[in-house]
Amino acid sequence: MKRESNVMPNTLFRFVRQVASLAQKLTDAALMELSDPAGNGFAGWKHAVLLYLREHMSAEYKEVLDWAEEMERVRAVLNLQRGEFPAPSTLCKAFKRAS
Repeated sequence: MKRESNVMPNTLFRFVRQVASLAQKLTDAALMELSDPAGNGFAGWKHAVLLYLREHMSAEYKEVLDWAEEMERVRAVLNLQRGEFPAPSTLCKAFKRAS
């Protein structure tokens, strides 16, 4: 799946925005299992957005994280800067914690 780094299809961005909105509306209890059990790290809704994006793109964790980190609009939705995204192993652990 090849994309120019500065161009993001509007339909994919709408998907990211809708998933973020839905994930933020879920109860904290439903999202707590995605976050680090010690309470460190990323909010569960941010994990949920990245996990849904991974499924939607049929991509590896590293591919999704690399891609999302380069996309300004995705960073804005997630309120993250370059270099603030989780490691692929963190996202993998969040996926394993999900019911």
